Amino acid sequence: MLNKDGGESNEHFKLKTSYINIFKKSEKYFTEGLIWGYNFHICTITAPLEETTEPLPLVLKDKKLVFEEQEPEYDINCKFELEFNENGLNLKDENHHCSNYMFYCGAHASVHDVQLAKTNKGCN
Repeated sequence: MLNKDGGESNEHFKLKTSYINIFKKSEKYFTEGLIWGYNFHICTITAPLEETTEPLPLVLKDKKLVFEEQEPEYDINCKFELEFNENGLNLKDENHHCSNYMFYCGAHASVHDVQLAKTNKGCN
């Protein structure tokens, strides 16, 4: 898409908004979200259960929220970490097992080294 002056437009990227919703319920942490990757591929973060969209359960470890799932028979070792800092939220999936095997992710989407800026609660 081009601007009126012939330069490249960023209009088609305005709809691409990644988000993570983290909440606590009955002393347990959960998250759900949507991460945009290249070529409009997405990664949907929910519990890895077939035919459901339950939130992903998390455990607080060393000031990080963590989801871990091992399935040795399939050589899967998923470790998804969410860590807050002064700039926002950092997501990690170092071996990409969560993106490749646990979450619903397109070929060009991942949750590793994703950084999301802090926002106010709610929508504008």
